[in-house]
Amino acid sequence: MEGQHKSRKEDHEILVATYDFEATIPQTLSFKKDDNFIFHSMNNIKKNWWSIINSHGRVGYIPSNYVTITKVKKGKVIDYINTAIENLSSDISKAGGSDKQLEAMKELISRKQDILQRRSRSRDNSEKREKLSCSKSLPNSESVPQSCDEGGDQSDPYPTTAPLVMRISVSETKFPCSEGQSSSESRSESFSHQSYKKKQAPPVPEHCVSSSTSLEAEVKLEQPVAESVEPALGNISPQSIYLLIHQVRNQTGLSHEESRIAAGVAGEGLLDILPPEATPGLESFLQLLHANTAPPESVYDETRDAINLRGILTHLHTAREDAQQRSWHLWDDEATIKQHISQMSSILSNADHAISRRVLKQGNYDDITMLVDYYQMEERFCIRQLLIQTFAILCSLDKLILSLLLNSVLPMELAREMESNRGSPHKIEKPAMLLAMIFSLGEAMPITHLDQLGGDFVKMVLEIIESDDIEDIEDAMVTLILSYNLQFKPKSSSNITLMALSEMDSAKNFTEKIMLLINREDDPIEKLKVHDTPYHSVLKLLKDVFSSRSTAKFFYTNDIKVLIDIIVRQITDQPPNSKRRSDYLELCRLVLFSCEDSSFEHRVDELKDLFNYIVNEEQPSVPQDKNIIRQMVEGLPQHFG
Repeated sequence: MEGQHKSRKEDHEILVATYDFEATIPQTLSFKKDDNFIFHSMNNIKKNWWSIINSHGRVGYIPSNYVTITKVKKGKVIDYINTAIENLSSDISKAGGSDKQLEAMKELISRKQDILQRRSRSRDNSEKREKLSCSKSLPNSESVPQSCDEGGDQSDPYPTTAPLVMRISVSETKFPCSEGQSSSESRSESFSHQSYKKKQAPPVPEHCVSSSTSLEAEVKLEQPVAESVEPALGNISPQSIYLLIHQVRNQTGLSHEESRIAAGVAGEGLLDILPPEATPGLESFLQLLHANTAPPESVYDETRDAINLRGILTHLHTAREDAQQRSWHLWDDEATIKQHISQMSSILSNADHAISRRVLKQGNYDDITMLVDYYQMEERFCIRQLLIQTFAILCSLDKLILSLLLNSVLPMELAREMESNRGSPHKIEKPAMLLAMIFSLGEAMPITHLDQLGGDFVKMVLEIIESDDIEDIEDAMVTLILSYNLQFKPKSSSNITLMALSEMDSAKNFTEKIMLLINREDDPIEKLKVHDTPYHSVLKLLKDVFSSRSTAKFFYTNDIKVLIDIIVRQITDQPPNSKRRSDYLELCRLVLFSCEDSSFEHRVDELKDLFNYIVNEEQPSVPQDKNIIRQMVEGLPQHFG
């Protein structure tokens, strides 16, 4: 029974492809028959698609009916993960790791460590069970005083000096055990050695001592031996591990996260090649490494990244003051300033964000104000572009920095730059994307910004979308509109986005882009990787647009039909109590009330079935969703009554 339980616990799952599959839509992966995969940790076991990691370390979706789940042993899973780590490491070293690749690498290492830790715990438990078994087999010392002359079994179950000699010899090994190993574990090893000697049937000594005497001798000798073989783990602490990661970064030029992964890969590799005696120390190291515990903040101040960042900011303070004092530029300083800004961007991108935040926070964020002032007074395009890149990196560090930038003069300066360079598409893309980042939290801009960032500005952006044939520029402008619209509350009468859109003669390109995004379930704001946004920007914009016929008119009948198809699919797929489902039900209500009947008649029967199920059968019931459906049924009785 126990063996069966153990076997069941060691089983792990691997997915095996039963057919070839060619990916034709984003976020899916191609594969061949008999390819193997493991589940991704974020997999939600959707009805038709499963999120997996393939043997190249790539994360994506595969159709669930193209694979079977197979139970395998731990060793096969570890081999699979090792292969994926090796392939992914190769890709990262060639082209630099994307955020998605780094996240996949982190998960693979964590999964392997988890399996190894469980195997270690299983081994410890096995040793304890063996110890307990041996203890139970020892007869009561009072009933066993027997002489060797009585002709007992030569495989004497009682400890003699031979096993003790073996235990003492352990202390001479080159790779000592961890000090974290308890004395009970040492005793477990003792019994293991005794058991081994018993199986080898050692010769009986000429003069055998009683069991009570031998046990007493073992107790006296065992404790000092256990202490003598327990080595120090060394300085394994969050601080020492953090400094090691920083040393890897200094020597290799890798980012902080890549350096952490590199240290983990090296540690995992050492587990496989060093003797077992080194395992406890390495496992302690890896456990702390994967826990990613922050060191004391004072450690950040002495890192090379912190020192270099403070030095660069000091140089830029000097450059700004120098520019304020002169009405002309010292053009000889351009190369130096560009070098400083590029180095600052590199540190902000690749260093631990905790270091950057601490350096900026120490000056009460005055350095942010200094950079904004410098951007405002700097006229050289090449330097302004580098500063825009720096601001974009700063946006991802801290929400407070986003708020500071929104309430500074920077948004107005960016708007002026876009207006001045409207005829030069390559000069407006970066300012537009930075503005999208600044607006991405949905915080309302100050009223003082309206002169530069009001209706005329939004109309200009919409006109660029309609007139420009460069796809990257169109995408940047659409992202800006989506982000800008987040600041207006639903049903707001002062939504500048809607007011500007209603004044347009046509918005064909804009509506096509929005339809493409909603069909793919994409949100460009999420791809900015700044911070979590309050809404799905595309869904919010559609709800705002269809709240009025003056803006809903820009969507053609075919667009509405496709949108209804998407809505039906989403309502069907989303679970109860999902905010996303409630949002799609609300969008459905707005679309049905603002469009012609011919736009949704092809889906009336499916909508009726969905509404009936949610209102009358679904458990647990969702009052909010029921209320939205009742409004549709009462407002359109000819279709749903």
